[in-house]
Amino acid sequence: MINLPADVLDDFFRKIPMGVAIYNRDLTLRIYNETWLSYVNSYQGNANFIPTPGMTLADLFPQAATTIQPMLEQALRGETRQQHTLPLSNGQETIYWNTIAFPLTADEVITGVFHVMTDVTPRREAEMELQKAKQSLLTLMGSLPGMAYRGPHNIRREMELVNTGAQELTGYPSENFITPATTPYASIVHDDDRERVQAELETAVADARPFELLYRIRTASGEIKWVLERGDLLYSHDRHLIGLEGFIADITERILAQQLLEQRVVDRTRKLSALYQVMTLAAEQSDLKTILQEALSWVLKAVHGEAGVIHLLEQAAYNLHLAVHEALPAEMIEHLEQLSPIQGLAADILETSVPYITPDIQKDYAVAHLVGGQFHSYAGVRIHARGHTLGILSIFRKNERLFSEGDTALLVSVADQIGTAVENAHLRQENERLLVLDERNRLARELHDAVTQSLYSLTLFAEVNQRYARAGDMKNVAAYSQRIEETAEKSLREMRLLLHNLRPSILQDVGLVSAVQQRLDAVEKRAGIATKLVADDTIILPSHVEESLFHITEEALNNSLKHAQATAVTVKISQSQNQVNLIIQDNGCGFDITNLSDSGGIGLASMQERAKLLGGDIHIHSIDGSTQIIIHIDLDNLRETTDSQTLLDLL
Repeated sequence: MINLPADVLDDFFRKIPMGVAIYNRDLTLRIYNETWLSYVNSYQGNANFIPTPGMTLADLFPQAATTIQPMLEQALRGETRQQHTLPLSNGQETIYWNTIAFPLTADEVITGVFHVMTDVTPRREAEMELQKAKQSLLTLMGSLPGMAYRGPHNIRREMELVNTGAQELTGYPSENFITPATTPYASIVHDDDRERVQAELETAVADARPFELLYRIRTASGEIKWVLERGDLLYSHDRHLIGLEGFIADITERILAQQLLEQRVVDRTRKLSALYQVMTLAAEQSDLKTILQEALSWVLKAVHGEAGVIHLLEQAAYNLHLAVHEALPAEMIEHLEQLSPIQGLAADILETSVPYITPDIQKDYAVAHLVGGQFHSYAGVRIHARGHTLGILSIFRKNERLFSEGDTALLVSVADQIGTAVENAHLRQENERLLVLDERNRLARELHDAVTQSLYSLTLFAEVNQRYARAGDMKNVAAYSQRIEETAEKSLREMRLLLHNLRPSILQDVGLVSAVQQRLDAVEKRAGIATKLVADDTIILPSHVEESLFHITEEALNNSLKHAQATAVTVKISQSQNQVNLIIQDNGCGFDITNLSDSGGIGLASMQERAKLLGGDIHIHSIDGSTQIIIHIDLDNLRETTDSQTLLDLL
């Protein structure tokens, strides 16, 4: 019991560093100090809450009255009641008080309760966190094989606790890592990784977050292991860093498997890249030797070959001749210049579709007598296309590395592409021969249909003219002389047109407008026809559009020159944004569009087909004394160049 004068009690209230409150006998609030008020506000979660005398426990502690009331009731019965870390819940959080309650008397009569408390919530939370950390550590210690640890944060990485798995991981006894450490953990981190690991750890500490580190360690036996360390930071109740705890696991097998997989991906990518390059080469129209040389270089890089050679079978199939080679010693070239397809190494390769692989050349006479001791291993693959054998691809290595299944699969694929390239070269050569033959036949037809017939007519006119001259019939002599002159001029125009068509196209060099002007200068002007070209200065067209419009213009001018007997032609080319117009007009005799000759019909059909391929329109107006051809192209509706258009150009 306590019995103090009022002034002493007031001084006690102000100076005591604890929360103090006095309750009446009915357990209503009588008086309190500032410290007690701060505790109640913390419990209430309301800094503006001001208790007033007469408030009940239910008013002060809505959800904890039943916890405090028994203590105060015991004090009213004359007892002193004390409790440590009394939990008080407000529904959202729990706070903890150390509290004591004893009776307050006056004249030996209990008049109330003297209640003193101290808020120990931070300490209690720290104790609980420490308990959880200990439990976490115990769980960590009993986990999978590896190194579980706890220790201060310092550059040497000394430990306070280390499990027995550390010795299995590092080869060092666990106690070697404990302060004072004979083997600080930082000392076994690989020299190339140590600085990075320390930097990453410092970053995690600065960010106050868990960490994950991947690095290498050197064990007591000198073995290099890859390890994965996962850990967290340990803090005191006031958020002061007190250490680290974590687990370090051996992941060497996983890392090596990953590195092997990455190496395989790189190797596969390199081989696919080489195959793609060879496929691209096979589709090109370069000369065959260039294609073969580049293909050989790519495949050597892909399979790590030191030298290689490609033999092609001669047309008569009597010999395989050396087409291209790379990195072959000079003395080997002579031996490999010609191979027999019916005996020896070449015969063995050509007789089967399976690659010929020799891991040790010196034990294989068929290869050894050709290459000597220059190389260690050899791979040979048959080159074929469309069921026809075309040659052999050979690769040499100086080291003992065997050709893998991936290597041989790549060689087979490359050999197939080389076969395609050879076959394409043969087809191009045959196509060029047929084109030359076709061009000869076309020129023969042109000469026969035009120039030859004109010359024959000249011969007939000249003979008739001589007879009239001998007879003294000067009137007919003059008439036939006029016809001879007209026929000669017509033959000259047609010959100039043939010569113009034989010249290489200048369209790509000078553009559409200049190409049309040069055509007018070279043919029409020299034939005595007045020409006029009207064109915008800023015409910009795709190349295939220019080419088609130029061919249409040429065809129209050719028809005019051959059939219209015109004395003037006009060509107009205009472009307004994406709208293009081409007009060819002459002052000739015109023609009946519904009744065309074979040659004229073919020419007009060609122009219509070219305009259609561009998605354009063509309109032809022809009356006696004038012919006008109008072509309109909308570039917004432009069709792409097609195989049919290319074929038309060839025709």
